[in-house]
Amino acid sequence: MRLSLDTNILVRAFMDDEPDYRDVTSLVSLTNSQLCLDFGRVIEKEYRNNLDRSLGFQKWFKRLRDRNGVYLCNGKIPKRHRSKLGNMGCHEASDHVFIGAAFHTDKVLLSEDSDVGKGIRGTQPPHCDALKYLTNVMGIKVLDVCEALDFLQS
Repeated sequence: MRLSLDTNILVRAFMDDEPDYRDVTSLVSLTNSQLCLDFGRVIEKEYRNNLDRSLGFQKWFKRLRDRNGVYLCNGKIPKRHRSKLGNMGCHEASDHVFIGAAFHTDKVLLSEDSDVGKGIRGTQPPHCDALKYLTNVMGIKVLDVCEALDFLQS
């Protein structure tokens, strides 16, 4: 399974050491999952900017690479989707690259970003509209940490 893993999940796993988030990263590295990175390396740069101080992250990322658990893909989303998502409050380029990586692979995005309809403010408009769009129009499963645990264990 190829999946796009938002930085917010990794930060809570490796910087905040939260158990459910650590479990998600363990499942990603222990299953046949592949972590999607974009050709332009935007996702990898974001990971490094936020997690380079974490020895745990560095070891985890190296293990993934060593077992061919990293998959390079297109991180761009078509313009029509980009504008629709922008109108729904999902306008950050870094969010778009995670969405693009999910869109061009197995359509799975693990995130707790409110801009994609997850997290504390995710259920409020316009964020809930972005989640509906990602799910119903783009066909992407957007999973928070609890949903990701269930998904990766099934």
